Amino acid sequence: MATNRVEPFINHGDLKITPGDIIRRWIVLGIFVSLGTILATLHIRNFSVADMRFLGLLAMVIGLWAFDVVPGGIGGLILMMGAAVLQIAPASIDFAGFTSPILWLIIGGLILGAAANESGLGRRLALHLLARVRGDRPLRLLLVLFVAGAIVTQLIPVVYARVAIFLPVGLAIAQACRAAPGSRYGKFLMAAVFFASSGPYLATMTGFEPTLTAVAALQRAGHPIFWDQYLIEWIIPGLLMTSVLYFGIAVLLFRPSKAELPTWDSVVWKQELRDLGGFSRKEKRLLVVFFGVTLLWLTGSLTHLSPTVVAIAGAVVIFLPGMTILKPPDVARHVNILMVMLFAAALSIGPLLTHLKLTEAFGHALAHGLPVNHLGLGSAFLLSAIVQAVHIPVGTVTAAMATVSPILERYAVLRHVSPVVTTWIVVGSAQAYVFPYQNPTLLMVYNEGYWTMTDMIKIGLLVSVGALLLVPLSTVTWWAWTIH
Repeated sequence: MATNRVEPFINHGDLKITPGDIIRRWIVLGIFVSLGTILATLHIRNFSVADMRFLGLLAMVIGLWAFDVVPGGIGGLILMMGAAVLQIAPASIDFAGFTSPILWLIIGGLILGAAANESGLGRRLALHLLARVRGDRPLRLLLVLFVAGAIVTQLIPVVYARVAIFLPVGLAIAQACRAAPGSRYGKFLMAAVFFASSGPYLATMTGFEPTLTAVAALQRAGHPIFWDQYLIEWIIPGLLMTSVLYFGIAVLLFRPSKAELPTWDSVVWKQELRDLGGFSRKEKRLLVVFFGVTLLWLTGSLTHLSPTVVAIAGAVVIFLPGMTILKPPDVARHVNILMVMLFAAALSIGPLLTHLKLTEAFGHALAHGLPVNHLGLGSAFLLSAIVQAVHIPVGTVTAAMATVSPILERYAVLRHVSPVVTTWIVVGSAQAYVFPYQNPTLLMVYNEGYWTMTDMIKIGLLVSVGALLLVPLSTVTWWAWTIH
């Protein structure tokens, strides 16, 4: 059965831009430049000129991020360059994100992800599982995609690259099953693709790039987190907040009726596997590299090797003579430099807030508002709600976590609670979203035309409510037991 070929990599920013979109973006740009300028020139007691300049600059950039006026990486450059031009802090602070070990962990992960895609290894592993399911058994199909997503997450620590692997698979299934855009079965398939790409990412430290922003904040505060330590502390909450929650949402919102189920088997995927042939030398070598990287991550508490060192070492190995796994032009094609700029800017927000002593000011205000020396269900719920509220105007997960993490870390110090717990509250809560612009991965799937905007908001609301329930519950149970 023939299927339409879909390009393996999709740039989530390559959506059609109309003249109306351009006018809207210029209007939004003017509004937030004006608001930022007004805020920067205000005189507020106990806030210095540098404080107000940075808050005005940050408010402007947050607006650009939230309304997608410019790509996230360009907004990040505006933030860092603006801080330098306005002389808010020394250049070493303005551009601190570029020297953060976490940024280099992200870069190593991007290169490893590019190798998995370029070699075809990620798609092969997904097809091996899909060849064992039937299209007329939607729950089994959903479960298999989740398992495939969990495996591919360990190989490709970049969520956009994982969507780029699973989206063509979902579109091919939809075509084989004759599931039209707007049909319940088509919506179910897109939910399976999105959740398989995004579902298991919280369970491992390298599963989702923004998580590393919070890990960097802990590292700066003197609480380094190893890969295996993160796995222990997140294996249960991560699976509950992503895989189990997402699985339930897909079934609740989009499970197709029996009348919609196709009469179809796995012949398409078996043929795809036959076309691929056996494992190539490149794929076998890459499997060895991934095994070594994963093993060193798992034993980080024993070897005391930084996850960054392990990721960069893996990236270096694939370029060694005789490996021929990846070529420099492949990196240029698959690694989005603007994404690197976005994370560098996000990692710079914390040092800037600390340098200006704004984390202390906001932390004191939060400690005064929450006068408790322990985190119970109520206080954890309130902190989770604050993070989700910040995420709505900020727009991106990375920016939300970079903004809130250092403030809650300072709050933790003042109230004598574990900064690791407050940081994990940020991680779990910032994954939630209400509106589509808060999750570019969701927009990648939406762009295929199977979902309506109402479908996307329903998904976001259920994810947000689920996080509000599960994050406080994890705080007083699993994290209270595993974090010392």
